[in-house]
Amino acid sequence: MIIHHINKEISIDDEDFKALINIEQLRVSPISVKLSYTSKIGEGYSFENRDIKIELLDQNGESINVGGSGRYNEDETYMENIFEGNLEDNQKLKSIKILPYQYYMEKNSDNPKYHHKIDYEDKAIIIDLD
Repeated sequence: MIIHHINKEISIDDEDFKALINIEQLRVSPISVKLSYTSKIGEGYSFENRDIKIELLDQNGESINVGGSGRYNEDETYMENIFEGNLEDNQKLKSIKILPYQYYMEKNSDNPKYHHKIDYEDKAIIIDLD
């Protein structure tokens, strides 16, 4: 297993949404990946109707299948996250792209802006594994 201590902050500052993500550590073995990170929503926001998330992509831009768990603080402005996934058919990874995105998930809304994903490609972190 190879451990990459990343310790990088990603600041999201959209016109109506602010968040800070701290990518802490990425562990990669021949059969699995594990990413540890925290996310903090800006003042006046909560995770209630939108979320800041991470997608892991391989060197071909294909999503790496991971499951996650997280824990919110009391006022739902801070979250600790762990993503873990098994690599399919001992998939050979040459690099992993850590792509942050925002997902609007408010229900019972006629406004289409609350049902989509915003990728932050310019904030992505690429880890070379070779």
